[in-house]
Amino acid sequence: IHIIGIGDTIPMLDVSIQSVDIPPISVKGEKVNIDAIITSVGKLKERVNVTLFDDKNKLIGSKIIKISGEESQENVRFQIKPDKIGENYYLIKCSALSDEINIQNNQQKIVMHVMKDQYNIALITGAPNYNTRIIKKYLNKGNNKIDHFVYKDNKFIPNIKKFWEKKYEVVIFDNNPVISNSKKWD
Repeated sequence: IHIIGIGDTIPMLDVSIQSVDIPPISVKGEKVNIDAIITSVGKLKERVNVTLFDDKNKLIGSKIIKISGEESQENVRFQIKPDKIGENYYLIKCSALSDEINIQNNQQKIVMHVMKDQYNIALITGAPNYNTRIIKKYLNKGNNKIDHFVYKDNKFIPNIKKFWEKKYEVVIFDNNPVISNSKKWD
């Protein structure tokens, strides 16, 4: 039996971004953690630069990690504070080695949807009842701006004209009619 080996005796080298963990939804102005796992294959002990860019190719963060090969994994965490509402695109990259076999896996695109940090809410109450206080208490927990319109003495307080002049993302009709005004809301 004769064995012939062809090729290099040095194992192939590869650094890749195995996974990126990012919340799919966040709120504008709140801190968000982006966790990436960087894997390395081959016999090596090197330093690799891991960078995070936004959709305009602006550098957001950079970390230098030591990789040791042999299918080792290194965790990298970035913390960002999104300031743009809607879909935010990011690109995470790690630097390539000189003898690396595949550099296509050294970058990964990620997407996060950012929601508003404050919502304008109109609460229109036809007849104040036991639900009204609970609704207001629940809505005040967030970073919401609430305008409460209450029907009292045949008019709204504050004036309903204010409701028509302002834009609201959420309008809640809270009405549990009592006998005194139930016919007016039919």
